[in-house]
Amino acid sequence: MKKVVSLALALVLMLAASIPVFAAPSPTGTYTYVVVVIPTTGGSGDYEFTTGIDEDGNQNVHLTPKPKSGYSFDHWVIDGPYKTDQPLTDGNLDIIITGDIKVTPYYTINGESPLINRRRPVLQAQCRM
Repeated sequence: MKKVVSLALALVLMLAASIPVFAAPSPTGTYTYVVVVIPTTGGSGDYEFTTGIDEDGNQNVHLTPKPKSGYSFDHWVIDGPYKTDQPLTDGNLDIIITGDIKVTPYYTINGESPLINRRRPVLQAQCRM
């Protein structure tokens, strides 16, 4: 009897080992991020906006502001999770986002000092705190 049970157990183990085991597929859900561009004085309210997914699966966003006649782009202020290697004074900005963001383009009147220079003392005071 022991030989029959041992033989049966050996057959069950061999059959179990020969059945292919597949891992469950990874979840691939779709993510939706909201990018809000807040209009400011000097902006036409129009901008170039493109998105894409890079080879690493990151959500890329490209922004280009469209100033009104007589104004020049000055800088961006971005609220939300993002990464970029570019300074926020670049008009053609490429960023990687990982959540919803709010983007505010700022402009200056042609011939005036840039707004960022007028704000610099405030920013330095904030850094000292």
